[in-house]
Amino acid sequence: MGQELFRQLDRIQESGFTVIVDGENTVIGILTSTDLAGQLKQRVEPFIVLEELERRLRRLTAAFSVEELPRDIRKTRQKGKHLSLGQYHSIVADPECWEKLDWPFDQQDILARLKVVSKYRNDLAHWAVDAPSEDAEALDATARLLKLLKVVDRDPSG
Repeated sequence: MGQELFRQLDRIQESGFTVIVDGENTVIGILTSTDLAGQLKQRVEPFIVLEELERRLRRLTAAFSVEELPRDIRKTRQKGKHLSLGQYHSIVADPECWEKLDWPFDQQDILARLKVVSKYRNDLAHWAVDAPSEDAEALDATARLLKLLKVVDRDPSG
């Protein structure tokens, strides 16, 4: 089905739709460019939201020296790698790091939100959901956490 759909993409782009037929050449539906755009948004949006959230967390914690980070995540930073969402959880959970972050939020609330988002990200990365938008509640939780990070992330470029 997937390969057949890709063969029809040019036709859909040109005319705005394609007719779907079964094996006996009976019309079973119409697929429009709007249908395709909706599916694309549904499948891509979670990745875009997660990427922006992780980018903001990297920027918001970039000022921490390796020595200021909790011991369990220092090696990751020393190796020049990006921290995982679980590792950001460790930063937020650490009392000294939390104080340095100076966020106007409840620490336990942010920790709970990070836990939900981290599980969602891991489920997506390991294909534990059929479609990224299937878990609308987790996607919404991710978008809400991103909204909070935008409050404390003073990046003028967005």
